[in-house]
Amino acid sequence: GQKRRVALSLLWLLDKPVWLLDEPFTALDVDGVALVETRLREHAAAGGLVIYSSHHRFDDAVRHVRLGKKQVDVA
Repeated sequence: GQKRRVALSLLWLLDKPVWLLDEPFTALDVDGVALVETRLREHAAAGGLVIYSSHHRFDDAVRHVRLGKKQVDVA
C-alpha cells in the first residue's frame, strides 16, 4: 500500500501529459480514492490523457474506450 501511495504521489510532482495506471485505487481508503479521482479529473481537464485499468467504477464526464465488450464512447 505504501509503495502505491508514493507512486501515486509522483503524479502531483511530475509534469507528464500521459498517465498510464494499473489499478490506481487498490489499497486506498475512501479519502485516498476521492483524492485520486479528483487528481485524474484535474489532469484530464488540463488537457492530459489518463489511461487506467481498474475494477473501481469511476463515473465522470470522460471519454471511454473499453476493450472486450465493444463499448467505445469517444467524442
